[in-house]
Amino acid sequence: MDYAQFTGISSVYEIEKTVEISVPGGTFRLEVFHDLKARPPYDYRVSSYERLTCYIAPDDSISFKHVANSRPHYVWAHDRNLPAINKKSIESALSEALSHLATRQTHTSPVVEP
Repeated sequence: MDYAQFTGISSVYEIEKTVEISVPGGTFRLEVFHDLKARPPYDYRVSSYERLTCYIAPDDSISFKHVANSRPHYVWAHDRNLPAINKKSIESALSEALSHLATRQTHTSPVVEP
């Protein structure tokens, strides 16, 4: 489909490959994608998401700290520590993202409170 014809839509992204990886700092999802409104050849980019655990209490309140009688729930939070990646192939984009993720010296989870 030629998405360029839809002038009211600024971008349309197609995820070409998704990989989940566990490192000592946590579990991450890497998504390699390109903009379908762009003209070939596409540049492939990568988004990174970290799996966080939040807890849902019996009163339906949500916390990132375990509370009595709460049940865990996993969410994917956008990881903004990955630098911009623009590559001509899916595999080279993924390789750069994996390399960056694997070489992180320290990891700090985002503090997000509802």
